[in-house]
Amino acid sequence: MKPSEYLEEHINNLTINVDLNLLSYFNAFLPDDLSNEITELISDINFVNCGNYLNKNVLSALDMISKKFPYDTINDDEKYLELIYENLSYYFGDGTVDAIRNAIDKCNNNKENLILLISKIKNYLNSDKIARQIYYIKEIRKMLDNSLPGFDFFVSNDGLNFSRITRNGFNDKFNYGLRTFISSNDCLYIGTANPFYGGQLWKLTEI
Repeated sequence: MKPSEYLEEHINNLTINVDLNLLSYFNAFLPDDLSNEITELISDINFVNCGNYLNKNVLSALDMISKKFPYDTINDDEKYLELIYENLSYYFGDGTVDAIRNAIDKCNNNKENLILLISKIKNYLNSDKIARQIYYIKEIRKMLDNSLPGFDFFVSNDGLNFSRITRNGFNDKFNYGLRTFISSNDCLYIGTANPFYGGQLWKLTEI
């Protein structure tokens, strides 16, 4: 195994087939307890920082280093890793090596926590609670797809029988509501709610 492969195996924990950076995107859909666990775990391990340190230059240097001491001549994981660190520090300095060492240690220490957290997320996303939310989202989507944009405006003389004035915000989909009614002797003034390019004032002389 090349040193680069060895480090990648440790940093990625190959038994976990998930992009850990994507966990942060689940926060908006999960309850607070799971969201907090994700935030704490990502903050502790700092996967983005791990990827920055294990860049192509570092991995290429590791493969060059491997020619100095083939893995099959050592047969000891810990000693082999220490030799990798020692030789890597020659090219990139102790700071980079310490960062990589720290990242690998944190990944290994949090491996079980990560597996448990992913299991919790899967269980939640497969729960009845999520299924109900998806159902309502779909139903709302159907309503939006089948409805006319713009506000509805009806009038009635007796509160039982209604006549339609408009079903689409006076032919403007951005008029999503009515704000004000002001009557005079010969007309009715109506102000629309339109946050996109400003409200409108309509004068109705016949209803």
